[in-house]
Amino acid sequence: MTPKQKFLKKLNGFSLVISMTVVLAACGGGSVDLAAAGQNTASYLNATLGSLSTGAGLSSPATLENFDVSYLDAGYTRAMLATDLAAYTDALQTNPDLSLFPGGTLSKVVIAGCDLKDVCTMTATLTNSDADVTTVDFSTKVVLSKGAFRLLGDQAAS
Repeated sequence: MTPKQKFLKKLNGFSLVISMTVVLAACGGGSVDLAAAGQNTASYLNATLGSLSTGAGLSSPATLENFDVSYLDAGYTRAMLATDLAAYTDALQTNPDLSLFPGGTLSKVVIAGCDLKDVCTMTATLTNSDADVTTVDFSTKVVLSKGAFRLLGDQAAS
């Protein structure tokens, strides 16, 4: 497997996570209306999904800002993600045919089950309809940080 193929395989595995760019404004006093958060998230995330097939979208600081500084998912850290996004952006500028990010839309976004450390569970449905229609339900941990929900990952080293 070539380095490009390895990278694309790894990046494709995390495309769902990257696609879940979760920036939500906090409502007064540090509390968040979770019902509204779920409703408002889908439109923002779908706009972000549309930008991930371009170098500008991949290299946007907003893309990385959606991952908490302590993001860890199966041993994959925020720093590793930043390195991979930069490498993919560079490769895309050299060869635009590399743009293989799957298109998709999110629906049924719900944020619930928050603990005292502002760690919550986000569930949603991702529909990918680029070559054929594929739908998958998923859940992931998010954390309220600096007035926004950020992806936290599973916090597992492997």
